[in-house]
Amino acid sequence: MKKSFWVWVLALGVVIVAMGFGWMWPVKLTGFLALFALWMGWWDKRKNDLQWYAMGFCLGPFIDIVGVYGGSWQYGAPFVIGIPLWLPFAYGLSGLLLRRLSEGWIGRK
Repeated sequence: MKKSFWVWVLALGVVIVAMGFGWMWPVKLTGFLALFALWMGWWDKRKNDLQWYAMGFCLGPFIDIVGVYGGSWQYGAPFVIGIPLWLPFAYGLSGLLLRRLSEGWIGRK
């Protein structure tokens, strides 16, 4: 059974707050984001979740790396190749959350 659209809006809010306050502790934030994604997969498993997570995990940081090396922006606490340790996990989780939000929004009509 699919969870409510508003549950995923709340989950997105939790992730945004965690990133806003947790960026200073990159290992803890990375662990939180990874565990949150695992929890999502356990609590509301959907077909092709791994592909959605992997797409965000790979493509998001790649685009950020291009922007960092192009001089568009920089991160306050880069870990490797100009991006923070937690960034791929945040993009992977955003892939899952965006999928659930879009499916929830379409299902509301």
